Amino acid sequence: MVITAALILLAGLATVVLSPRAERSTVKLPPLALPTPAVPSPPTAGPDPVLDLVHKQLPLRVATANIYQRLSWPRAAADLERLMEANIDVIGLNEITPGRVAEIKGWLGDDKGWHLYAPPTTPTRFRVSNSLLWNDARLRLLDSGSEFGSHSGTRKYAVDSRWITWAKFKIKKSGTNLYFLVTHMDPAVERRGVPRPNATVGANAVYMDRLKSFVPELTKAAKSGSSAGNVVIVGDWNVNALADRRVQAAAMPFVRLEGRGEGPIISNYTALGFSFPPTSPKSRRWIDYIALWSDLPKGNPELSFTKQYSPKGGYSDHNPVIADLVLKYRALRKAESELLPTPLQ
Repeated sequence: MVITAALILLAGLATVVLSPRAERSTVKLPPLALPTPAVPSPPTAGPDPVLDLVHKQLPLRVATANIYQRLSWPRAAADLERLMEANIDVIGLNEITPGRVAEIKGWLGDDKGWHLYAPPTTPTRFRVSNSLLWNDARLRLLDSGSEFGSHSGTRKYAVDSRWITWAKFKIKKSGTNLYFLVTHMDPAVERRGVPRPNATVGANAVYMDRLKSFVPELTKAAKSGSSAGNVVIVGDWNVNALADRRVQAAAMPFVRLEGRGEGPIISNYTALGFSFPPTSPKSRRWIDYIALWSDLPKGNPELSFTKQYSPKGGYSDHNPVIADLVLKYRALRKAESELLPTPLQ
């Protein structure tokens, strides 16, 4: 009787610990053993004597994941679950079909922490979309939408025009804005960094140019002099980042988006190098990116990379990319005792 009662008690405790979402998952993957996101060094406490501000640092963790659209739902859910349990604030998703949107929403159910935004799809607009999952513990959604990027240059994907999905968040602790953009470019665009002689190269160039022009439109400050917010861009760019740096073709992302490392977009590979295996194991290429927009107004909060990960062992044909970021921002002093020492009279 004692053993039976103990088993019942343990079963009850397990039910309490597991979220409804986790209980609905039928396929499991080992959890990702990632350290908790943290600032790389103690926050800078030095004040600005003129503006009476204190500089603070806030850690954020973001991710991008191409969830293969033909993956069975139990396996797709397992890939998502292990990311959602890894202290990630927002995840950009590629290849999300209308059916998969319904599966994710049903799976999330009454999970109060995680939310999905997926722009509507139609047979004439696109069959798959860029979507995003976010946790509301540190982020509050202000607005979201999608922007046309380019038509596909590949006949096979002609119906799947390339769009830019975006969301505007308020970072609760700092009060600053965060814009998160999910992108997906055409495949078969390069071979070892050299552009292929097809229409895909031109289509991707149009997409990249639209991305560069759209970000300033999206982040334009409501009032003159106010901070626009920070911008994170993620997604499957279908270009081998390592080969792209070697060849430096004008139509490829390293030159067209990153300006050879001078901006306005700085990817995780430019900031942190190639510290993990290719994100596309089958093609042995680094094609999944996380990037920051560097061309921001003076005085805007600073967002920078600190660490990156690309865990293996999932079911999709891409390994996800995870980046730890740190936001340096200026916060108003809260107490008179924090002011600079008053000179002796």
